[in-house]
Amino acid sequence: GRFESLLSFAKKKSRRGSSKSVSSMDDSTYQLALPGCDLLIRDKLGEGGFGIVFEAQVKASVDDADDSMDLDEEDDILVAVKVVKPRNIWEFHILRRVHAALPAHLRSSVIDPRALYVYRDESYLILDLCTQGTLLDIVNHAADAGVSQQGACLDELLVMFFTIELFKFIEGMHETGFIHGDLKIDNCMVRLESTAA
Repeated sequence: GRFESLLSFAKKKSRRGSSKSVSSMDDSTYQLALPGCDLLIRDKLGEGGFGIVFEAQVKASVDDADDSMDLDEEDDILVAVKVVKPRNIWEFHILRRVHAALPAHLRSSVIDPRALYVYRDESYLILDLCTQGTLLDIVNHAADAGVSQQGACLDELLVMFFTIELFKFIEGMHETGFIHGDLKIDNCMVRLESTAA
């Protein structure tokens, strides 16, 4: 029964805009306690027809094998929380199956599901947080980032790079017997590795 209050939190957060006040943490965050894990919801990342994706900070985790998230030893790590109403078990299940089936070099192309909390009315899918945005974000902000050609289109070399990476991933998925049923530019999270200069 938390979906509506999270939706209300997201609306208040968007009305407040990007201005940060020194007011209490309670105004700018939402405490979400799940079995084995306390989350501090910080911001809305996106919204779809049935759910909302939030950025959250993991405040505590319990070491029960079945009830806790698969976390590193780091404290206060950031994750993405996908809250869906009505509940959705399929996405977690299929992400686990894809991770198990894909060759190692392609696994990093799929978001890793860390945990799933399912209730009668809604579900909470905990995922790796991707902070670089989507391919749609790159296209929309190409001119601002200095990676555009005339007419503010994404640079042709970058278009070829992302196209080749997508084709390699799709080919790998098909070889393992999976078809992506919702492949679109705003579902492609960018996860570029940093290179030392």
